[in-house]
Amino acid sequence: MDTAKDYLDCGKHYWNGCMFLFKGSRYLDELKTHRPDIASACEASLKDTCIDLDFTRAMKEEFIKCPDESIDYAVMERTKDAVVVPLDVGCNDIGSWTAIWEECSKDQNGNVVIGGANLQDTYKCLVHSNERLVATVGLEEIVIIGTKDAVMRLI
Repeated sequence: MDTAKDYLDCGKHYWNGCMFLFKGSRYLDELKTHRPDIASACEASLKDTCIDLDFTRAMKEEFIKCPDESIDYAVMERTKDAVVVPLDVGCNDIGSWTAIWEECSKDQNGNVVIGGANLQDTYKCLVHSNERLVATVGLEEIVIIGTKDAVMRLI
């Protein structure tokens, strides 16, 4: 942690914000060059797919065989064709429901509502539903996500 802080403070280094821009075909070419095992596992998992509403589901049996390695290690640290573009956008990595809740405006009870909701005696919750109305009574610190085919509740 101290090393990272020193790098940022000295002004001679950039922080990897994990924002990558490339054509899918270009990424696949790089993946085939630097991690052909990952590329092969992905291709095998897509040989027999299932369409489920708006999702294309890969073959689980094949997909779980894919080595678990981030894009950073698998490709970006190995490629000769990447460039770094300095960008200061005050970014927050919205990688969790908590991060979304922290970034959004809250009502008088500390709730974040995206879409239709009727909240009664509900506090510090995140409710996201664009497909149907979500109604709550007596909840605190709960996440409810509604899609057209499912509702998820996280405690």
